[in-house]
Amino acid sequence: DLKNPLSSILGYSETLLKDSNISEDEKNKYLNIINQNSYRANKLITDLFEFSLYENCNYKMELKKTDICELLRIIIAGYINEFDYKGFEYEFDISEDEYHIMIDELKFTRAINNILDNKIKYNDRGNKIYIKTYAKNNNFYIILGDNGHAIPKELRDNIFNPFVRTDKSRNSKTGGTGLGLSITKKIINKHNGDIKIIDSDCGTNFEINIPLSH
Repeated sequence: DLKNPLSSILGYSETLLKDSNISEDEKNKYLNIINQNSYRANKLITDLFEFSLYENCNYKMELKKTDICELLRIIIAGYINEFDYKGFEYEFDISEDEYHIMIDELKFTRAINNILDNKIKYNDRGNKIYIKTYAKNNNFYIILGDNGHAIPKELRDNIFNPFVRTDKSRNSKTGGTGLGLSITKKIINKHNGDIKIIDSDCGTNFEINIPLSH
């Protein structure tokens, strides 16, 4: 995954250095390709570093008692403009009651962002995004769903493994690294919680459960 963008950067940069007859339009085209592939390589390196960090069993989150419902409302508010731009319908059922969890807010926000970013990338205009929460048996549950394309059943057991992709061509086009969901699962696990895909008639529905704090 890292070899492809680096090979492209090397190839086009060498062309720019060696060929003095390149037109300005071609030069700008090559520089744009170099820039895009530099971004892809940098994102992959950043995600690899973050993934390896959470793999370390000695890595500790900076946990503090947090109202998870209020945190979710803050996270969701940051996505409303993007949802509207994509023409999504959306429905949020976040509990009005306070439910407290020991959370590293920055890292937990990153985990939720990874899921919502995927929904923005891989849902078509007019699709519905929904988020709902509930508490049960001393655990807090977060459902992040949509009515778009479902992840094939044969991939569901492995979708949280690094570099597993449901559609390699679309993932490459959108600049994904195949590490987002792996990082999300690592973060949730570090909070003593878990994440899985739950069965539904259509779409992809993630269920996060995490212990409540007393």
